Order: sequence, then C-alpha cells, then structure tokens
Amino acid sequence: MEDTLEIKAKKIKYDKRTLELINNLSRMNSKLSIEKSEDGKFVYVNGTNVDTSVFYGFKVSSDRFDFEGEQIVFQDYSQFYEYFNVLESPDIFQDDEKFEIKKGKSRISYYLADPDIIDETFDGAEFEDPDYTFKLTKEELKHIQKMINLFDAEKVTLTIENKKITLKLSKEGNEKDNFYETDFECSYANDEEFSLPLKISIWDNSPDGDYVINVKEEGIVNFSLVEEGVSLELYSGEIEEE
Repeated sequence: MEDTLEIKAKKIKYDKRTLELINNLSRMNSKLSIEKSEDGKFVYVNGTNVDTSVFYGFKVSSDRFDFEGEQIVFQDYSQFYEYFNVLESPDIFQDDEKFEIKKGKSRISYYLADPDIIDETFDGAEFEDPDYTFKLTKEELKHIQKMINLFDAEKVTLTIENKKITLKLSKEGNEKDNFYETDFECSYANDEEFSLPLKISIWDNSPDGDYVINVKEEGIVNFSLVEEGVSLELYSGEIEEE
C-alpha cells in the first residue's frame, strides 16, 4: 500500500513566502479556495473576511505553489500551514485527497475540502483615480496593529486636510478618552478634504509588508502590497454612522 501511494502522489513545488502570505490572509477567513488561471500560469486566491467588510485578491505565478488540478480548497488553511511550518523546509506531496508534508522520518497528512464549503466569492474590483495616495511601510503597519491591540480599537478614521492624512484609532463611544493618531504625507492628492470612518479589519489583518494606500472620497480604501512577484489588493468601505 505504501508503494502505491508514493507512485500516485506528486511532489509539489512551493515558495514559503507564498504559503506565509496565504496564511496571513486566512486570519480573515480560515476557509480558502486556491485556484489556477485558465492558462495555468497563475495561482490566485479571492476572498472576504467573515463579515465581508474586507475583500481581497491575491495572485502569484503558479511555480510558487504548483499544486495539481485547477482548484484546491481548505477547511482550515491555518491548520495546514501549522503542519507545514512545524517541519523545517519539508517536502509536500499531493494525491487526490490530501497533502502529505514530509521531512526525514516525519509525515503529516492534511485532507483537502469540498469546494461547496466556500460561501463568498470575490471577482475583483475597479479602483481607478484615487483622491489620495500615501505609503505605509512594513514597520508602520506593525506599529498600527500593535496600537490597535493596545487600545482595543474598533474604528479607524482617516481625516484629510491640507493634503495630509491623519489616521486615528479609537474605540466606539470612547473616542475622546483613549485614541491614537499619526500623520502621513500624501504622495498624490487632490483638493478635496473629508473624513472617512473605516472598520478596523483591513488594518488589523493585512499581511506584513510595504503598501501603497489609495483612498476615494466616496468611501473606499485600497491596500496594494509592494512586493516583487506578488499581487495583493485589499479593499474595505466606509462605516455607515448614524
């Protein structure tokens, strides 16, 4: 039986950073569908967080995760990544039902899920002509995420004045007593001034990295990851306040 499994299973080529980025996205929703483009040249993940306040599209070349078939589905991607990450630079094999993660004498199996478990899909978004653009470094994002946890923040407010963006973190109903503010210079700006309240989700769950942040007055924010060989776009909208 062992020899039969070894013949059927295919060794998968992968890039650890790609698996790590997908794991970071799985913090928003552990159920993931990973698909290949029609020509087989790209792998992409389109998804939302649980309350659908964040939408994202992720794409890399297929040689960074060259799985068999057109689609694989994970009931809990974070569990698969934990299995993968516990072994140092393991080999991954795939058969019809599962991945096998191997290193030396160690072997861990992760069974793939049925595509029907995926409830929400995201087919991309048109985001042209932003009103404001600013850069957010990896270190700045980590600091903002740290402050979100420290203040137990629930809301991010972007206020645009004099072509400068002020980011304010606060808790609903307690904006005056406990909050955090920081300023960013715009790399692109028009003459409009406005304030945009946003849910915390996109700031708290974006994978580590450098970003270009695009803001539209109509109430949409886009995070665009700046990393060679990786396309990651995240989108979130304005909170409707009473």
